[in-house]
Amino acid sequence: MSDDRDQRVDHSTCGGDGRGAARTQRGRGAPRREAKGWRRGTGVGAAWATALVVVLTSHAHAVKLDVRRVPQAAQVDTADPLAPALTARPGAPWPEHGPRMRPAGPAAGQAPVGLVGALARLRIFALARVWDELLTMPAPGTLGGPDTRLHWAHLIDFAEGRVAFRRAFTVEAGLGPTYNQVACSSCHTQPVLGGAGMGQADAIFVRAPDHDPNDTISPRKFSIPGVPLEPRGPGKQLRRTPPLFGLGRLDAIPDADLQRYADPEDRDKDGVRGFLNTRHGRDGVARPARFGHKSNESNLLRFLAGALHNEMGVTNPMSRARPKDTDAVADPEASGRYVAALDAYVRGLAPPPRGAITPAVRAGEFIFAMVGCASCHRAQVGDVRTGVRGAYTDLLLHDLGPRLSDGLTDAKAGPTHWRTAPLWGLRHRSGLLHDARTTDVHEAIVLHGGEASGSVQRYKALQPAQRDKLLAFLASL
Repeated sequence: MSDDRDQRVDHSTCGGDGRGAARTQRGRGAPRREAKGWRRGTGVGAAWATALVVVLTSHAHAVKLDVRRVPQAAQVDTADPLAPALTARPGAPWPEHGPRMRPAGPAAGQAPVGLVGALARLRIFALARVWDELLTMPAPGTLGGPDTRLHWAHLIDFAEGRVAFRRAFTVEAGLGPTYNQVACSSCHTQPVLGGAGMGQADAIFVRAPDHDPNDTISPRKFSIPGVPLEPRGPGKQLRRTPPLFGLGRLDAIPDADLQRYADPEDRDKDGVRGFLNTRHGRDGVARPARFGHKSNESNLLRFLAGALHNEMGVTNPMSRARPKDTDAVADPEASGRYVAALDAYVRGLAPPPRGAITPAVRAGEFIFAMVGCASCHRAQVGDVRTGVRGAYTDLLLHDLGPRLSDGLTDAKAGPTHWRTAPLWGLRHRSGLLHDARTTDVHEAIVLHGGEASGSVQRYKALQPAQRDKLLAFLASL
């Protein structure tokens, strides 16, 4: 980047258009003044560009069309150039994207034309709307920031989704009739936006929902005025709010790659089995699932849409639950575009960066694999092209023994089955295991049983120095 001082134009030595000095000067001074004259012309263009951004920003604020406002389909005209452009754009594919299922854009006859259409396609209106968000959000690749692989256009989507993620719903906007929180950011805040909960797990009472007797849901804790609380089921357990960092990359891994790791019959006789859970959609079709403590959702978009409905009672067309409830707000209460905005943010969150990798950390990773932890907590998931490195998971369900049982079933997952939790970002978590029962990594390890029993026994047999190195490796994640 050139020094800002080089951008100044010396009007005392340059003619009206900067070429006079070049005609009268010879030798080393002439080219420099010629360059200054060219920069002066560029400065005029920059002034026009700045004025254009100011006008567009003013226009965006004047129409007050912002994703922070109620995203009802009737209130957002998809043909309006200021409507959030949340559909995939030709020439700007999401890196390693999974089943996005994004809503289609406006029909060709409805799309804006002329200068307004050109500016809309260049994302000028969207850029003006989220300019402040782009300037204040964490840098790409940092904790809570966007993935470094994102195309520039998807950074705009990420910023719009980040605003949508913080939106607090009201009763008038569709909150309830029963709910747990009023915004996605009410829970996912630690240590930064998009992270885990506060470390304290929430008590849940699980029952089967009406739309799928093989599913389990937790009755919500609060209700809007005049509405009784939901009945509680017989099972009570604790659940911690998981962090969302890097989920877009995990969603991109093909099902076939995960299926190759499954060994439900233990054919290799290593004591580690693992299998994929399945989830029925509203169409009745069972699909492989990978998101949630017991792998109860098939892809990231459905996972987010389900959370919007289950945690806030906000109906939407993307969740597996029926998009209707009993409050006074017309259903669906959030549009597909709003859900897609949430998806753009969460899908774009960067994986947590690693800590310092010292010789002890490298030795610890070798010991981690030697005792068998890497049989489930795989450093590489999928192949090099479509896979993910550094998550330390296989996204499969494993039997972890009676000490981690919750007494509940969820489709194919029994009381002792849990999805292998990704370990990236472990050093930022304040509560470990599905119920945040401990903050000590050593205790979390020895609580594993079932398929992990052999690895735990080998871990306990390590020399103190070896164990310290293994724990140093985990502390670097």
